[in-house]
Amino acid sequence: MEGPIHKLVIKKCTEEYSGKYRFEADGRKTEAMINVRDPPRFDSEDLSAFTQPLTVKVGHNAIFKLQFIGHKPIKVQWYRDGDELQDNNSIKIEKSTSHTRLLLSRCQRRDTGEIKIKIKNDHGFTEAVSQLIVLGE
Repeated sequence: MEGPIHKLVIKKCTEEYSGKYRFEADGRKTEAMINVRDPPRFDSEDLSAFTQPLTVKVGHNAIFKLQFIGHKPIKVQWYRDGDELQDNNSIKIEKSTSHTRLLLSRCQRRDTGEIKIKIKNDHGFTEAVSQLIVLGE
């Protein structure tokens, strides 16, 4: 190969770097399309807060919420002690394109346990774990 060689290096490449890149030098032009597809990930501040145990009194509500980013569509699943949670009279799961919230109404001592969230897309999944502690009679 003759002539100078030019290269573009993107370190710690994330989905935000997806797009069209152009290079021009000495009258020559080239372009390339970069598509970065990562598993979804949580907002770091939300994740830090989520991983701290949540303590509530019997009869009170517990709310867990997290923001996330990633290639759509993203599926959200919430678990308590390994069992997947579904909407019902005491469980409300909300989801938008960038955040999710789990509301456990009128908690009882039996609700104490591990709370896990799993988010996934076509490129992988991410999980996070917290603890719910319900105190009182």
